[in-house]
Amino acid sequence: MSRPIQMLLFLLFFSAVLSAFHWYIWYRLIHTPLQGTPWKPVATALLAAAGLSIPLTMIFGHSADPRIMSVLAWPGMVWLGAMMLFLFALLLLDAARGIFFLGTRLHLITPPDDARRLFMERIAAIGVTGVVAVLTIAAVVQAARPAQVIRHTVALSKFPAALSGFTIAQISDIHVGLTVTGRELRHIVQQVNDLKPDVIVITGDLVDGTVDRLRDEVEPLRKLRAPHGVFFSTGNHEYYSDEPRWVRHLTAMGIRVLANDSAAIGRGEDTFLLAGVNDVQAARMTQDRGPDVAGALKERSPGQEVVLLSHQPKLAAEAAAHDVGLMLSGHTHGGQIWPFSMLVALDQPCNRGFCRFGARTIVYVNQGTGLWGPPMRLGTTGEISLLTLRRE
Repeated sequence: MSRPIQMLLFLLFFSAVLSAFHWYIWYRLIHTPLQGTPWKPVATALLAAAGLSIPLTMIFGHSADPRIMSVLAWPGMVWLGAMMLFLFALLLLDAARGIFFLGTRLHLITPPDDARRLFMERIAAIGVTGVVAVLTIAAVVQAARPAQVIRHTVALSKFPAALSGFTIAQISDIHVGLTVTGRELRHIVQQVNDLKPDVIVITGDLVDGTVDRLRDEVEPLRKLRAPHGVFFSTGNHEYYSDEPRWVRHLTAMGIRVLANDSAAIGRGEDTFLLAGVNDVQAARMTQDRGPDVAGALKERSPGQEVVLLSHQPKLAAEAAAHDVGLMLSGHTHGGQIWPFSMLVALDQPCNRGFCRFGARTIVYVNQGTGLWGPPMRLGTTGEISLLTLRRE
C-alpha cells in the first residue's frame, strides 16, 4: 500500500474516532445538562471549534515555521490532552450511572423525578469540567518544567571491570517540530553536556517534520559532547518524516546512526558493544530495513557485553534471546498523561524504568525527554537518563 493511501486511511479513521469522542463529550456535558438554556448553542459551537483545532493543527502544523507553529499549536494540542481526560472522567461517571440505574431496577434506590435528574446531570457536568480543568492546568505546568536528570547504576555480568563507572546519558522522544523547538533542544543539550557522560545515546523520535523544515531547530545537537561519541537509533516518527534524509543529516552533524549496526566502546580487550536497531515501524514502511537484532550483533566478540538501543521496548524478548545485557528504549513517554499510562501495557511489555527479561537482560525505558502532541504531563516527568555501568 502506497504512503499517500496509508495517510488517507489514517486521516479518515482518525477523523471518525475524533468525531465520536466529541459527540460523546457533547452529549454528556452539553446536550442534556444545558437543555432549555441559551448556553447550549454557544457551548456546542465552542466544542466544535475545539474539535476542529486538533486536525487543523496536525495537518498544517508540520508545514508552517516551527517557531510560529509552536505557539499556534498550543490551543489544539492542549485540547487534545483535555479531551482525553474528559473521556476518562465521563467513562467513570457513566460507570457510576450504570450502578445507580441497576440500583433503581432492583428497587434499592428510588428513581429521581425529571427535575432532580436534570439537576444531577448539571452538577455532574460542572464537577467533571472543574476536575478536568484543574488536571489540565497541572499537566501543562508539569510539562513546562525542564527535563529531570534521573540517575541509576546498572550492574552487568559481562561488563568489563576496567570500565566500571562508565556513564551513558540517554535522551529520547524529544519530538522537535510542533510544540518543541530549538530553544528547548538547546537547554536539553546543555543539561546533557553538564553531566559529562562518557557516551550519549538518542533512542529515537527526535523529530516530527522534514529536514528542510527543522534543519535549524536541530542545530543545537552539534554541541553534544562525549569522549566516546554520540549515537542515534531511529524511532517510528523518523519514518513519518523521511528517515533516509534524517540519517544522512544526523551523520553529517557528527552523530553516528546505528541502523542494525554496532560500535565497540572502550580500549583493547576492555570493550563492550553498543548496538542499535531500526524501529519496528521500519518493517511496515520499508521492504528490507526492519529491526535486525542478530545483524546488529554480528561484530560481537565471544563473551562481550552488549548495550542495545531499541526505540520500542517490545523487542525486549528478542534482545533476551540474544543475551543482551542492557537494552535502552523510549517510545512510551511513560504514558505521558495519566491514566493513559495504563494503556501502554496493551502494546509494550515495559512502560518506564527498569524491567527484566530472560536470564539476565535488563531493559530501561526512558519517559521521554520532550513531548508528543499535548504539551502536558500528568504523573510523569521529562527525563534525561544517566546510567552508570559496572561489573556485577
